[in-house]
Amino acid sequence: MAEPDVAYPDAVLTLMPLTLLTAHFVGVTFEAYTVAISTALVVCCLLMLDSLFWHTPVG
Repeated sequence: MAEPDVAYPDAVLTLMPLTLLTAHFVGVTFEAYTVAISTALVVCCLLMLDSLFWHTPVG
């Protein structure tokens, strides 16, 4: 199989805003803004911690 062209840091940087955008649409759809945004912020923090401590940049 061929290696994917997307590196892990690129995927994380793409997922963070997509998580917040998804939370916005969930909040608008279900009128649960606080829960949706709070959940998205926790997910973004976990992605950031994963990038800093478990998958640290090399080089």
